[in-house]
Amino acid sequence: MLGGERSDAGRGVKQRRAGRSRRVLGILEMAALGALGFGALLVLWQYLSTVLPPSRLVPPSLVVEELQQHLGYHPAFETFGFGHLGYLGLLLYTIRNVVLGAVVGGSVGFFAGLFFARAPLIRAAVEPILLTLGTVPLLAVMPLLVIWFGIVSYTQVLLVAVYTAIVVTQYALRGAENLPPVYERRARTCGASSWTRLRTILLPGVLPEALAGLRIALAFAWGLETYAETLGAPGGSGQGIVILANVNAIEGLLASILLIGAVALLADAILVTGTRVVTRWS
Repeated sequence: MLGGERSDAGRGVKQRRAGRSRRVLGILEMAALGALGFGALLVLWQYLSTVLPPSRLVPPSLVVEELQQHLGYHPAFETFGFGHLGYLGLLLYTIRNVVLGAVVGGSVGFFAGLFFARAPLIRAAVEPILLTLGTVPLLAVMPLLVIWFGIVSYTQVLLVAVYTAIVVTQYALRGAENLPPVYERRARTCGASSWTRLRTILLPGVLPEALAGLRIALAFAWGLETYAETLGAPGGSGQGIVILANVNAIEGLLASILLIGAVALLADAILVTGTRVVTRWS
């Protein structure tokens, strides 16, 4: 009997190790494919830079040189009234607004989805509004927000927060709908309180879907924030792009785009890693 239990335990350990090995190999495979795709993009970029004139496209080496020279300070930004800043200073403004808008909007959307899932009458009244707002291009709303609130930082934060809240609310609602009702019925039969059912059943069931919605919203938030900054902002990479476009600095434009893309990829990787840690049960 004891030998059989040890044998089963040994098989369990081997299976867990094999599962971890497969996950590691899968991650390495995806990383290798990503590196291969990035290398192919660089090769294509280098080739096109030899075909197109410098006013249209410059090689990657010039973009890297531009970042090295003006990461901390760019004279064009100072000329247009942004002080002693470079690409990094403007990028930090964009990062702050996106993170703040995503956190506020994600929190509002998550709890709104939980509330609407347990308030069917209110949901019936609010859901058509959410669906309508989800179909309206928020880029078209940004000029109206600028008129209402002016050229201040929270105007861009509000745009990101509203978009994130709409997306996360819809995903949280879907997560609540997909949760089998038998779990709550069984917990109610066992005498679990409303708070216990919320904490042990509804929250764990909805959280993975809500985080998936947050990831989608965050991916689009960088573009929303940058576009909003181009319409008017006290800082940000969007304003840097406008300035560089006015002086026809193609290498600066490409450097700004690459920086925003790199930060967006890093933020997505952090969110995915955090989601796996927080939702280990899913």
